[in-house]
Amino acid sequence: MIRALSALALAAVLCSPVFAQQGNQSGQGNRGGQGNRSGQGAMSGRSGGMMAPGMTYPAYERRLPNRFYRDRIRLTPGDFYRLRAQGFSRDEVFMIANASRETGLEYRIFADAVYRGMYARDIAYEYGISPRQLTWVNPEWKTAEWAAATGESVYTRDKLNVWY
Repeated sequence: MIRALSALALAAVLCSPVFAQQGNQSGQGNRGGQGNRSGQGAMSGRSGGMMAPGMTYPAYERRLPNRFYRDRIRLTPGDFYRLRAQGFSRDEVFMIANASRETGLEYRIFADAVYRGMYARDIAYEYGISPRQLTWVNPEWKTAEWAAATGESVYTRDKLNVWY
């Protein structure tokens, strides 16, 4: 009985480094980051800690892709009216809505950027938005229902006129 328990304990001790190194790509053990020559520490993507290989940050620290925000941020007639009351033209309001939709940031951030003197080109460069996405016109904004809800005429252009 004692032999069986000691054999089982010996097997567990001998196999534990194998299980610990299973996710390690370099084949070296990771003892507090000592075997990691890149100097990134125990939780880097190469060490095989809790992250997938090649990842720099854990999942909870990585930014979500832009497509995640597209359905959550939508220009409503109330937001349109509020931005128009702040002095923005219709094209500027649509540009602010596009920038907000693409980045997931609030409208006020881009409204403040325009007040500070940044315009479409600067906003696209600063926030990493392509000019095509920034000057895109949502088909909803061209409908008669949108015009009736906002009290404006129907928008007829296919591209925003804000690229200065």
